[in-house]
Amino acid sequence: MSGAFARIVIALALVLAACKFELPTGESPPDSSGGSATDGPQSRRCTSLGNVAASDLRLCLELEDASPMAVARDGSGLGHDARANLIGATVRGGEQAGTFVAGSHLTIDPTPDLDISPHVTIDLFAAVQLPIASGARYWMLDHGDHYFVSYGDNHEVRCGINHDQQVDSGSSGRIEDALFHHIACTYDNNELRVYIDGDVADCQTPGVTIDAAPKLTEIGHQSESPASSEQFLGALDNIHVFARVLAPAEICALAGRGSGCRPDCPGQRNE
Repeated sequence: MSGAFARIVIALALVLAACKFELPTGESPPDSSGGSATDGPQSRRCTSLGNVAASDLRLCLELEDASPMAVARDGSGLGHDARANLIGATVRGGEQAGTFVAGSHLTIDPTPDLDISPHVTIDLFAAVQLPIASGARYWMLDHGDHYFVSYGDNHEVRCGINHDQQVDSGSSGRIEDALFHHIACTYDNNELRVYIDGDVADCQTPGVTIDAAPKLTEIGHQSESPASSEQFLGALDNIHVFARVLAPAEICALAGRGSGCRPDCPGQRNE
């Protein structure tokens, strides 16, 4: 190497060393899952939908974040991360789920994305802690004065539509053990359905429109009443909210059964 060429190489190296290549403000380098390196274990993409289309997905909390959890990341792409209080970790199959004890809840700030009317689907996996005290009601998800999913001391899951701050209707299906079950609620502005493990458990026609005023979304207790008797005890996982009514086959897929679920309301079955 000639002396002149060596001096050129050294000069270029010094120039490159002095340069700083920085990401734009607020961005982080992508990780191998497609999320941000600062997102933690959970990708910003909702990975729990399988082959169900993500159209009109408004919330996806997969609860894969490290425990103790400070923030539950939203994989819908809309950025509705939930502030976490006293959420631990457990295992559901090969996935991490969140555990809820007295005082546990997830809180999502008011957003028009969750003020959904008239069509909505909510689905999640839940393992309730039994026995449940007399008069208690476990609130799994409550978008105050709009729509909710809860579990009562009668061992019934209740999907409800609120209108003018009154519960106008609810449908129910039974869960009588502490194992994980898939729960889904759909409302098409006419029929309110409850699904348990992919099967239609109950149908009602409340004949009301969901209120759509801005409200908090609470997961783990009732938004208007954080009393201990209104808190969820157990474990939750893969919480989705859609601004559309999922078809029975889609609910069956989310429940992990693929096919073979009962798609008809109880009064329509030939059993």
